[in-house]
Amino acid sequence: MQNFSCAANGRNAFNENILPYVANRFMIYVYSAKPVQNVQAALECIRKSCPGALSVIVRRGFGCSKLLYYSLFLSLKSFQIAANKARTPELEWLCRLACDSNVKSALEATAPRKDELVAIASTKPFSPALKKELGITREMSCKDCDSKFLSTYYCLSRESLKAYPLCGLAMEKMAIEATR
Repeated sequence: MQNFSCAANGRNAFNENILPYVANRFMIYVYSAKPVQNVQAALECIRKSCPGALSVIVRRGFGCSKLLYYSLFLSLKSFQIAANKARTPELEWLCRLACDSNVKSALEATAPRKDELVAIASTKPFSPALKKELGITREMSCKDCDSKFLSTYYCLSRESLKAYPLCGLAMEKMAIEATR
């Protein structure tokens, strides 16, 4: 479970202003799990066990809880102001995370690769039985970010990473994409 009310580090005014506001609205739970052979079946299992939860299964590299949280916020906000590009909040969530307005290419970018560990994010916590069924090994935190994967995916230069935090830069990319 992540609470981002004190997530900003003072180097990025955007984070300081938005994250405390968002943190009071919903919680997000991010889990690391063994490779998932059938993503649709796993999501259906989550829907049955956690009715009303918004959940996604993504590549382990996208397992940064701050990014998953912020991309969900952008997704929900897009539905609130009728600026969504996808039919469902979960698909919009993946589009925002991938910084891509095309649902098909966002799905391809975020989809777990064969035999790759996955990150599962949800707005509701999972029961111990569901964790066992999905092969969840542990809860993930902000410290679990795959910085090499994320800096490559979001095309972040070494110079910018020296000056600003990785998650802050990636969230800025998401915010910019959201305005297009």
